[in-house]
Amino acid sequence: MNRIACPQNCEALTKVKVNQLIWDNLSANVRSQDLRMQKVQTSLIKGITGVVLATNKVLGCLDSILVGRDLIQSLSDSIAMLANANKEINMRRKEMIKPDLHDDYKHLCSSSIELTSFLFGDELPKQVKDLTEVNRVGKKVTHSRIARRQKPSDTKVGSPLNMAETLDTTRQNGLIF
Repeated sequence: MNRIACPQNCEALTKVKVNQLIWDNLSANVRSQDLRMQKVQTSLIKGITGVVLATNKVLGCLDSILVGRDLIQSLSDSIAMLANANKEINMRRKEMIKPDLHDDYKHLCSSSIELTSFLFGDELPKQVKDLTEVNRVGKKVTHSRIARRQKPSDTKVGSPLNMAETLDTTRQNGLIF
């Protein structure tokens, strides 16, 4: 597998790593599962690289191949499908990691967060800061689910509803993940 070298102009044909800030806080089980997925991706990326190199060679002698244009189209379609499979694997990796993340930061697993050489993008600290601010403002302008269902005066100390509200507040303050 090491004999297939990635072309200089194809930086995106590399294994996507989990950002270190997140990796260091994942459970051992999730890290192990992610490493297995990365191993699959390594083979997939090497396969894509091989198809890209073959496409480049065909392009070099396109005029001498009778069905050259059809061959280029087939190779290009194959590259697109394999690249999509790689993107889907990255999305499954995010879904696998999501349960280990604090509720306030699960949006980091959204498909709208652009992949780079890192699974959660190059600007993770900025995204975390932005999400913290959005969550802080959101909590100020909305009522908790419990407050809408029942008036605080109706809740007795030690009741299951009061305990749920306490748990919610503790979770919101970052004391429980």
